[in-house]
Amino acid sequence: MPNIMNIEKTMRQLKVSPKIIAQMGFGREQYFSEWQLQSIITVLDNMEKRLTKEQILAVMERQGCHKTGKYDKKYKTFGKENAEKPLSEKLKTAVDTAFDSDIPYINDIGNIVLEVRCYIDGDNSAFSLASYHCASRIAKADKPLRIPHTFCGCCAGHKMYHWQNALGIKLQLFSIDISPNKNEKSPMRVFTYKIIN
Repeated sequence: MPNIMNIEKTMRQLKVSPKIIAQMGFGREQYFSEWQLQSIITVLDNMEKRLTKEQILAVMERQGCHKTGKYDKKYKTFGKENAEKPLSEKLKTAVDTAFDSDIPYINDIGNIVLEVRCYIDGDNSAFSLASYHCASRIAKADKPLRIPHTFCGCCAGHKMYHWQNALGIKLQLFSIDISPNKNEKSPMRVFTYKIIN
C-alpha cells in the first residue's frame, strides 16, 4: 500500500520543487491517517497531474512494502545460490523451481518485464480479495473508489527491490501498464524495468 509519508520524503530526496510538493496534498492531518485510502488517492492523483512520467516512476520505484522478513530472505538466498549463473539461467531456474508466482522475463529490447495478476481498470470493485494485501483493502472499501494508475507503483517498487537481489542486477522502473488482454478475468499489471549496467 503506498505510504504518503514515504512518498513525500522520496520527492524531497529527488529534489522535486517545493512549490510542486506543496500542491500534492501532504499535510499533518494526513500523517495521522496515512493508511486511509482517500488520502493516498488524493496524493497519487496530484502526482499524476503535476509530475512528469519520469518523476512519477522515480518516486514509485523507491516505494514498496514487504522489503523485510521472509520475502527479503527468500530472494536474497536465491541470489546467493545462483550468483555465478548468467541472467538467462537465473530466470530459467526461477521458472523451473516455481520460485515465485510472478517471474520476470526479458523482452525483445532487453528490458525485464514482470506481469502481476491483480488490477482491473481502476475500479475497486474489481480487486480480488484473495490477491495482494493492498488489493484486499481496496476491495473492502465501503464506497466506490477510482484507483489512480500510479497506485500500483508501490508494488512495482517492492518487486523491483526483490528481483534486484535475486538476479544480482540493478534495475530502473521504466513503465507501469495494464495488459491489453481484456479476455482475462484478472488482467495483468505489467511492470517493465531497464537493466542498469
